Amino acid sequence: MTCLSIVIDCDARHWGELTEKENNENMICTLINSITSYTTAHMSLSAANRIIIIGADSALSEPTIYATNASTDIDMNSAVKTAIRNALKKSASSTNTTDSAVFAPAIAVAICHICRYKNEIDNGDGRILVINIGSDFLREHNILMNIFFAAHKHNILIDVANIGETSPILQQASDITGGTYLNVKKPRQLLQYTMCFMLGKASLRSAFPSPSSSTSVDYRASCHCHGVPIISMGWSLLFQRITATTGIFVVFGGIALGAYKLRQSSDSLRGSGVYWRNQEMEDFVHCKEENLKRTTKS
Repeated sequence: MTCLSIVIDCDARHWGELTEKENNENMICTLINSITSYTTAHMSLSAANRIIIIGADSALSEPTIYATNASTDIDMNSAVKTAIRNALKKSASSTNTTDSAVFAPAIAVAICHICRYKNEIDNGDGRILVINIGSDFLREHNILMNIFFAAHKHNILIDVANIGETSPILQQASDITGGTYLNVKKPRQLLQYTMCFMLGKASLRSAFPSPSSSTSVDYRASCHCHGVPIISMGWSLLFQRITATTGIFVVFGGIALGAYKLRQSSDSLRGSGVYWRNQEMEDFVHCKEENLKRTTKS
């Protein structure tokens, strides 16, 4: 008895870009049919199973676009296809210029649905499948990490079927929660991948080889403020204000992002004797008590 919450990237721009990249006009129909077949397979495992489909896009005022209802679902396949198509139509007609889909609220809603299912069904289980078509998560990194840890606390797996470039943040989601991460290089094979590696519940995963176990997870941070996807090295120094100026100097990957200038020597800063290295310019900065000095390494 499992509640499967499927979070789908419903940004119509990403679906259109994928169609152009694959040079296949039927790509959208192929993906929708794959998702529908996967939901049917899940429901066939138990009469008590439940399907929740959540759309991740800022154009959707209600993220839950489909939820199983045994009393009204005469044809579940048709209902699922219609729900996904309607979500894509809303996204395509939206004038919102957001760069990427809003995944954090969608995954949070998925966790809430699973927790409710566990309270209603004895020995109920739940997991999340994230289908990403091409969104990046730089501006949602901090929120998403908190959500991933919340899912881990509630014993909820997060599986990821990522279509496009590798997503380190989604890799972290699967690694933290014990799920499976898949980079789907051929979108038309989405159904085969999900059926082979993401259909079984948590207790059965150890009996099957996991494709994500052979790949290392990239836990390097990303700069959601400046749009830098991966940061190799970063430091942040915060100083206590004494007279007039608070100094904040942040270096990411050897590039200084910003600093407040000192007005006079009287505007002293109380440092802690911290060194940090500018990797590209080979500079060292040493902060001592009463002032901030910068010297260039010879």
